Amino acid sequence: MKKIPFSVMFKMNLGLLLIDKALLILSILSIIMGFSVNTVFIIMKTNADFITFYNFFFLFFTGAFWIIITMRLVFLFLYSKIEDKTIYIISVHQISRKKIFISQWSVMIMFSITLSLINFLMINIISLIVNLDINLVVFRTTLVHFIYTIFISICLINFFTLLSLLLKSSITTILITLMLAATFISSLPYQFLKNSEKLNNISFNSNVGTPYVSKIDNVYNVFDLQHNIKNGYIKYPNLSKHINDYFVENQFRKDQFSSSSNLKLRYDFWNSLGVINNKSVDINSSDLTIKSLPKQWTNPEIIQGSKVELNLTFNYLFYSVEEIESIIVNMEDGSKEKIILIELIEFTKSINSFYIDDFSFQNETRDVFGDMVSLKQGYIKSKNGSQETVYNESNLKNSYQLHFIDGLDGVQFQNSKESKELFEDNLYNPLYLSVRLLENYFINYTSDFVIFNNYKVNTTSEEWKKYSKLRTGYNIFYMFNFIGSTMSIYTNYSGLSYDDIWFDPSQKSNIDLIGQQNIFLNYHTYTFKLDENNKMRPDSYNNYIKSYWFLFFQLFIASINFTFGIYFFNRKDLT
Repeated sequence: MKKIPFSVMFKMNLGLLLIDKALLILSILSIIMGFSVNTVFIIMKTNADFITFYNFFFLFFTGAFWIIITMRLVFLFLYSKIEDKTIYIISVHQISRKKIFISQWSVMIMFSITLSLINFLMINIISLIVNLDINLVVFRTTLVHFIYTIFISICLINFFTLLSLLLKSSITTILITLMLAATFISSLPYQFLKNSEKLNNISFNSNVGTPYVSKIDNVYNVFDLQHNIKNGYIKYPNLSKHINDYFVENQFRKDQFSSSSNLKLRYDFWNSLGVINNKSVDINSSDLTIKSLPKQWTNPEIIQGSKVELNLTFNYLFYSVEEIESIIVNMEDGSKEKIILIELIEFTKSINSFYIDDFSFQNETRDVFGDMVSLKQGYIKSKNGSQETVYNESNLKNSYQLHFIDGLDGVQFQNSKESKELFEDNLYNPLYLSVRLLENYFINYTSDFVIFNNYKVNTTSEEWKKYSKLRTGYNIFYMFNFIGSTMSIYTNYSGLSYDDIWFDPSQKSNIDLIGQQNIFLNYHTYTFKLDENNKMRPDSYNNYIKSYWFLFFQLFIASINFTFGIYFFNRKDLT
């Protein structure tokens, strides 16, 4: 009897697959879902919105719908075609069962690749048409999803095939249904862990015994930000890294940030970037009217309602945005300083545009004015008097804020053309304000990071013992949470829209690093690692099982399932 070539067997199985109505319907639904992603994508404003939506699509499509498609593929050959004697008729001819099995497996894999490829191409082509350019976030996310779908198809097909060869269809269906349900709850253990840690603290002690207590959530936020900055997973990555590294290297602490020594270091930092004009500058106002005076005021010639002259001399001022832009033009392309300055200007324009006008920008950022306003000398005197009173940086800071709000104990001028010219024109520098905002953004996090790395963890506290116990238990459980750990492969490599990760402009210092994450998906998490002195390791964020180990493990299991699948298929009674 003539042998049937493998190619003929492959085409035969492909034909059986293509005429299956259930698979046809599922395939059409798959394409419709992919098209729906395009429809929603068109109306999305940011890549962060796309990531948020696409993660839900991934969860439903891969975590549920793809399991159903794979189940139908396997059931078609391992149940339906055995029951209707199709496989038996084929096996009567001179062809090994191994060839039959491999041809069926190849057809199922090819079908899975083709269907997922259609969705991948459709989403990216529409994205290209809409943006007239390749959206790297969309491309990276969908590419990882496409590769992940191939990987998970191999694992599921091999696993379902083995189940189908060993168990009845009803039992296999029940097991797959349980697996499908587990997909949506696989992240619950991590959510329980995070909730249990929200109210708990970690206690630290300095070398001289000074205590410091921080919420576990805050400690993770601090280390997560360091991880993001180190890997460039943040908006303005070069500027962020430059500021962050300098603050950490110089051990800046929030409570000492405005000390004279640290002010000098901060000046050196910004001066090295070339954003400071080191020429002495005079700013004078000759027709200001006093609205209120501080309680300890001593100049009797100046009272409420007095007309006064104000003379200020600054050691230096920050350049304007326009001046920095002209400097950038003449800098060497690709130089570190040029890249950082470009990002600084981009941030300045972005934060300025966040507010409806310049006045709102000044008003909302008034509290950052003061540091690095290097007032060389200043004095105030009555226009009708001769006594000059020293007007120092503290006076200037209070007067600046009193121009926008009431209630401070300082020299306040009546709202007039002259006062507006002084505070809203001469003393208004968006670049300076953006620099101060950046400093405030980072110092809250870098200050804690310095403390966490230099103070010893109180390992004898009950809260630390509880933390260690819960994390150890979770890490052990996570290794056996095959669905959750497998999903972390996708979340790890697909990533987030990092250009949308930045500090909230409506708050003084707050950055949401996990806002794009989906609570139903699993993400890798780490346990704080201590050195021999019980100090936290700066690279604690790397203390987790890497996702590629789960990838290798699942492929290893898939190969075992494939091998046993061939073995049991050879022994199966097809009559």
